[in-house]
Amino acid sequence: MTTYRLHHFGAVIALVLLVVFSACEKDTYTLGQSVIEGEPFNTNRIEYPIESIKQLKVDRVQTSQLPIFQLGNFNDPIFGTTNAQILTQVQLTEAKPIFGRLSADTEGLEDLSGNNDTLNENETVVRARLYIPFQKVPAASQDSDSDGVQDAFDVDPNDINSDSDGDGLTDNEERLRGTDPLNADTDGDGINDLDDESTASNSYAKRVALDSIYSFSESKVYDLTVRHSDFFLRNHEPTSGFLDPSAYFSDDSSKFEDFLGVTLYQGRDTISEFQYIEYQIDDPDTEEDESAFTDASKTKDPGIYIDLDPQFFQTMILDKEGGSELLSRSNFKDHFRGIHLSLATDNDIMMLFNLTSGYIEVDYTNDFWNTQGDSDESNDAIDTEERSFRLNLVSGGSFGITSGNAVNTWTAENSVSVVDNQDFVERVYLKGGSGYLAQFQIPDEIIDEIKTNNWLVNEANIVFHVDQDVMQQYPQQPSRLYLFKEGSNLPVYDAMTETSEDETPLGIFLNYDGILQYDTEGEGSHYTVRLTDYLNHIVLRDSVNVPINVAVSANIGLPLTYAAKVSDSDEVISYPQMSAATPLGTVLYGSNNSVPEDKRLELKIFYTEIQN
Repeated sequence: MTTYRLHHFGAVIALVLLVVFSACEKDTYTLGQSVIEGEPFNTNRIEYPIESIKQLKVDRVQTSQLPIFQLGNFNDPIFGTTNAQILTQVQLTEAKPIFGRLSADTEGLEDLSGNNDTLNENETVVRARLYIPFQKVPAASQDSDSDGVQDAFDVDPNDINSDSDGDGLTDNEERLRGTDPLNADTDGDGINDLDDESTASNSYAKRVALDSIYSFSESKVYDLTVRHSDFFLRNHEPTSGFLDPSAYFSDDSSKFEDFLGVTLYQGRDTISEFQYIEYQIDDPDTEEDESAFTDASKTKDPGIYIDLDPQFFQTMILDKEGGSELLSRSNFKDHFRGIHLSLATDNDIMMLFNLTSGYIEVDYTNDFWNTQGDSDESNDAIDTEERSFRLNLVSGGSFGITSGNAVNTWTAENSVSVVDNQDFVERVYLKGGSGYLAQFQIPDEIIDEIKTNNWLVNEANIVFHVDQDVMQQYPQQPSRLYLFKEGSNLPVYDAMTETSEDETPLGIFLNYDGILQYDTEGEGSHYTVRLTDYLNHIVLRDSVNVPINVAVSANIGLPLTYAAKVSDSDEVISYPQMSAATPLGTVLYGSNNSVPEDKRLELKIFYTEIQN
């Protein structure tokens, strides 16, 4: 039998509400299904334990065309190890490209007019670089005092006059001067920034607060292998008349292994929080030394930035100029097909990437006739210049990949056993990737009680308390929980009534909440999810009371679901796309009597009751 606790609020709250209602005492109010007079009334709180929890262990997940991709190893001490790889297409940025100054069909032709512009340009690749930036801490939440120093590095993130590097200049003064507020000697000439009047402005590598890099040993070293793949990733399914996107799954790695070809890169790198910068080339015709200034067009935020095999790109791309392989983007996809990224399995590091920001930049040289800018042909000569072109990985906006395809594959060794359906569970397990979902339903008798008693639901929430004893070994925990309806797969929040501070994952839908809160010791404590809209839709608008699924999510603002298979069964469920895009997990308290009373999983309803 369900038991619950009822609380009566003080006379102060009732008095405030009485003043509000007395101004229109002759009005009537529709509460539940009854029409009643406006007073008398009182305000109460009631708490219902969540008795029945269904736990689902997810095995196989659709992972093609994700907004975020995992790369590396997540050595979870509770749930087990995940080893993730990425297979991605490579896309031509423009069809039928021209390398150098001349098209392939005009190079080397005999010029009867005596003009030598038709020489063979000898295009030669000198460097090919893969760049995929790391995820950054959202700009909206990274500099609280607007002094130019991100909170992660600011000695006092709430004081604009703090001096993080101790050089005698405040962080804000250094922002205005263009010196490094995290380095007392920006230009390294041995003179403190306070006393140095010759430091070039904004000519240093800025430090960037990174996000979505996980390591239980705090390792920053990783061994990366990049290989060419000859597996053709379809963008759309031929069985649906090419209307539906092609579906690839997390356990499809065996399909791709036989198609992996030449190694484009294999080496060790270290994660750095500093930008990649290049300096300008000094112009001898000016008095100023431009080499002291950074080239903003070549500055890159931290990320994977590695040299690939230049000869491969010579053969696959530059030597194909004018050929059918580069005639169209679709021809190129069939020609190049893709690259595969993996980390050594003994690396204790997992990185999350948005591949729409990644690309391969190819630098090459070509010959050209240098006319020296005059009409005197006697000083004309063959010179060499350097050019570059870019190949995208996948492209699209912040709401998912819209062009191109990529697939996350992984091996996951989940070590937690759960019971599919059980009353009064002691622990609730949630994890992204091939992880765990939970499901509960608000009992119908609660809905009936609200309607029968004509309660006006002011707020309804459910609080998930973190098992801190278990989770203390985690360097990072899921920052938000995502609750969505079984069947329709729609979120429980109502986007029409939500408020947001910004478009970051933790800045949207703040009424709904679901954000991890911390205790005074800085440990993850609990998640509060408001179900007010969901419950009122049921009570006032006769919406269907359906089971509610609980998952971790990298971004609750992206509610798309994919197909996933439940472990040890043929059951296929709908799984949030952004749950597949995170390796993080958490352990929450259930409603068992063994759980401390103040930590038990309960539905709390704050309501106004009007007496007949």
